[in-house]
Amino acid sequence: MGNSLITLGVILLVVIVGAHIGQMALPGLPYLDELCKIQQTQWLLYGAGASFAAALLLRILAPVKNLAPKNRCRKCDNPIPRKDAYCAKCLREMKYKTQNRS
Repeated sequence: MGNSLITLGVILLVVIVGAHIGQMALPGLPYLDELCKIQQTQWLLYGAGASFAAALLLRILAPVKNLAPKNRCRKCDNPIPRKDAYCAKCLREMKYKTQNRS
């Protein structure tokens, strides 16, 4: 999620810079004039800043996610009761494999 937010911020910055360069190169285009207005530029910059801030916050809070107990099977990632390592299906498969090795 963090990488997509950074990508969004970069895309918004590229749109702003591209619009201003396009307005200097082709001054007669009305949609570039509308996009380069101060208020439109400010909102795009706010959006880019907010996406960068959210990505930074997600990266800072990423270790907190690892502190919460998962309660999921180690093999198939299905929800399981607390303090178990594997679900019943995976336990049966492992038991079958160990019994039929010979």
